[in-house]
Amino acid sequence: PRGYADSVRHRLMLAGNPSGMEAGRFMVLKALAAIGTGGLFTAVSVIRPLSGTTWLVVVVPLIVLAFFMPDLWLSSRTSDYRMAIRRALPDMLDMLTISVEAGLGFDQAIAKIVRNTSGPLSQQFGRMLQEVQAGVSRSDALRHLAQRTEVPELNGFIMAIVQAEVFGISVALVVLALVFGAIAAALLPIVLGVVAVVGALGLAALVGQTTE
Repeated sequence: PRGYADSVRHRLMLAGNPSGMEAGRFMVLKALAAIGTGGLFTAVSVIRPLSGTTWLVVVVPLIVLAFFMPDLWLSSRTSDYRMAIRRALPDMLDMLTISVEAGLGFDQAIAKIVRNTSGPLSQQFGRMLQEVQAGVSRSDALRHLAQRTEVPELNGFIMAIVQAEVFGISVALVVLALVFGAIAAALLPIVLGVVAVVGALGLAALVGQTTE
């Protein structure tokens, strides 16, 4: 069905199209896994006949499991792909900040990062630059990147850059603000912990003075 094929195509995209796999190949793989499992047990039954109960309780569930094994593999690849993007994002922001502070434009800074790094995030930004070079607006290319990954942290960065372009705000300022916000978010639990400890100590001292 077309709807299912579109769903598979979307899931493969979110996994970074592992091994260059297309939707058609993926569905063929699912069918072959199920047919192969059924064929294996059919061959076994020729040598040693299997009871109807064995077919119903063991063989049929295994055939169904084999049919969905590629889906489980794809879900795992998608999770790994998104995690790799999340892990690479902070370093990318650091390098982007250094580049824009040095006077590079946004596209130039991204191109430098793509040249000097590897991995899913670098590949996605490389594809974004290719779209820009092909005539796609930067905002649309960034939106396409967000659609290909669906990583909330990356989507937040992209949304900020797109809005900066709409309102004419310097991209460099936006990048610096995002980095500052990330640092503040990372330090907030520590700050709250220190405040809680100091507050607890102060409260204990106050109670001690009251009881004396």
